[in-house]
Amino acid sequence: GNSTDLQIYHDGGNSYIAETGTGELRLNSDNSVRIRKHDNETMALFTANGAAELWYDNSKKFETTSFGSKVTGYLQVTSGVDVTGGNIDLVDNSKIRLGTSQDLQIYHDGANSRIDETGTGSLIVKTGALLIRNPSDASMIDAQSGGTVNLYYNGSKKFATTSTGISVTGQLITTDDITISNTSPELYLTNTNALKYNWMVAAQENVDQTFEITPSTTAGGSTYSTPALQINGSTSNATFAGKITSGNDIVNAT
Repeated sequence: GNSTDLQIYHDGGNSYIAETGTGELRLNSDNSVRIRKHDNETMALFTANGAAELWYDNSKKFETTSFGSKVTGYLQVTSGVDVTGGNIDLVDNSKIRLGTSQDLQIYHDGANSRIDETGTGSLIVKTGALLIRNPSDASMIDAQSGGTVNLYYNGSKKFATTSTGISVTGQLITTDDITISNTSPELYLTNTNALKYNWMVAAQENVDQTFEITPSTTAGGSTYSTPALQINGSTSNATFAGKITSGNDIVNAT
């Protein structure tokens, strides 16, 4: 060049092709540009109207494609990976593995989608609200931070935690005993019909081990007074507040 901008030389240790001016160093080819090691191993290959390929020890590791780029092997980054307006697509049984020992794994096994904690720790989910739904968007589990946890059957809520305990909608079926642990346990049987009586079943501590069944004083009310039935645990005597009606004989076993 007029100003000797392009220089090709050897400095005794290395060979140089240097653009020393204000322009660019351009390599033009209608086909391909290949950079090789002295023993003909490919290091880089740039194909006109095609891929740009990079190699490691004669093994291709990176190439551009018509849809983006392709990496053969691991992709290691020292900062974040930002996917804007796109997706991360993995084939079956290819995993997103997190942690130094890859303890957390997220993948699809061809039939099921899986989130696996494969180490010795726990799988901890932190959220203000946890909603698990079926493919039709019907609720299965609804858990609220500082509030209720609801369990559903076919989209219908059946079980809920409350500030005082639990609430069950429908039948409660158990294959073992139901134990109420309290110094004076009470069981309320509530009729949703306001014209009917509610009942309280109670076991009174230190009152001769008394077991009582008491109706509400008003239909549909919640105030309880005189027990309809008392059973004294120490004497086995039963006291009724009203009449005893039987469709058959009442027999004294003594």
